[in-house]
Amino acid sequence: MTSPGSDASRPLRILQCASCFKAWGGAELHLLNLSEELVKRGHEVHITAVPGRFVEEDAARRGIPTIPLHQRHTNDLPMLPKLQDIIREHRFDVVHVHGGREYVMPPLAAKLSHVPAVI
Repeated sequence: MTSPGSDASRPLRILQCASCFKAWGGAELHLLNLSEELVKRGHEVHITAVPGRFVEEDAARRGIPTIPLHQRHTNDLPMLPKLQDIIREHRFDVVHVHGGREYVMPPLAAKLSHVPAVI
């Protein structure tokens, strides 16, 4: 249990990773709805998104900031330093991974940045 005013009661900075979603479907809609609800609860949410695709466009319509990023495959090694820079620059508290291609690089970048990842 946490006491009032502890770090656990403050809003979180959350990075939602969706940089492999190119189209529209249930996973994308879940990501956007979840992000929107987290924002309504006072959290700061950013979404990594493929530039010019549905997630980026719908997030903008909902007022959720996006970070343009396109992960081409699971072991897209050049993504690692980019993700670490993003995590450190925005001082995210948690990285939430939503797509199968992202089960390697975003959690690894989070671990190397000393930030928990949720898969």
